[in-house]
Amino acid sequence: MMNIQPEPANVSALSPGTAVYSKGRQRLHEILKVATEVLAFDGYSAFTMRNIASKMGITHRNLQYYFKTKSGLFQAVVEHMIELELQTAHEAVDGDYLTPEEKFSAFIRYSIRDNEIPLIRGFQFELWALATRDDFAAKCRDRTTNAYCDYIVSLIEPLTPRLSDAERKSKAAIILSLLQGSPLITSRGGNGKQEMDNIEQSFLHEAFAILTSSSS
Repeated sequence: MMNIQPEPANVSALSPGTAVYSKGRQRLHEILKVATEVLAFDGYSAFTMRNIASKMGITHRNLQYYFKTKSGLFQAVVEHMIELELQTAHEAVDGDYLTPEEKFSAFIRYSIRDNEIPLIRGFQFELWALATRDDFAAKCRDRTTNAYCDYIVSLIEPLTPRLSDAERKSKAAIILSLLQGSPLITSRGGNGKQEMDNIEQSFLHEAFAILTSSSS
């Protein structure tokens, strides 16, 4: 058991509106970027404070100014990825001219393409693997799942006016599971544009079928 424990980032010492604050926020962003890449590409075994500091060209002590422990940094990476993913998902479906059906379709297509990005796929797989043997990692996985499900619920609400909130959440969880499994199909290699379009169309068909299926 790795016994990962939550710990907030040390950003309260930075003064808003000052050069110190601006530089601190930039450095925090850089740390999260490098730490995410280490976790996604090198795995949790390489996710150490010294390794991350070395890749950034800073001292271990300098890294500890922002994150006292690896656990705190791990938690921040998860929150960073949730914020980034939901922001880009929103941008993918943004547009007052889109109907609810078109927004949902855009989200499905975006999610499949997004899961093809090595950073995203590596992060997800590593988090899931960690969650099987560590309680805090499992809570982080659940945090990401709940955040994504809530977003899907917001998209399908206009499409499912007769469903209860509980029924929408159930369908959102099923749709999310469907999307999270997409790399098993799309990562086989040799997928040309036409084949990817066909795969996306199949996922769209299944996703809409989930929305219209009986909840009984």
